[in-house]
Amino acid sequence: MTIPVCNVLVTLTEPSGAAIPRARVTAKLTEPVAYGTVIVPLVEFETTDANGACTLPLFPNSLGNVATTYSFEILLQGSIRPIYYHGITVPNVASITLSELIGGGGSASVTVWNDAAVWNDSSTWTEA
Repeated sequence: MTIPVCNVLVTLTEPSGAAIPRARVTAKLTEPVAYGTVIVPLVEFETTDANGACTLPLFPNSLGNVATTYSFEILLQGSIRPIYYHGITVPNVASITLSELIGGGGSASVTVWNDAAVWNDSSTWTEA
């Protein structure tokens, strides 16, 4: 049995419009889900390309045997503080953008660390 997916298209950009490459985007279900006799992957992750884009093939929440949502974690290259989006419901459509999922009056909440903490090459914590 093939698990249906919705391709969630992620494009990360700076406020200036510049692409954010090499960011790790992780989506995790709130609990294990079965689709028929198949267990759905609990976690999917990708890294953004040079254009700041990646695609996550995610299971539509309404098709599972239990009520679930996704949490997204976005970790920028060189950062130790991820951005989190919680309570994301992925619809049963062929594709959708992450912006559409978290914007437009959705039920998602966000946790953002605004300090510029980074991990430097000498393996010590620094606060920029």
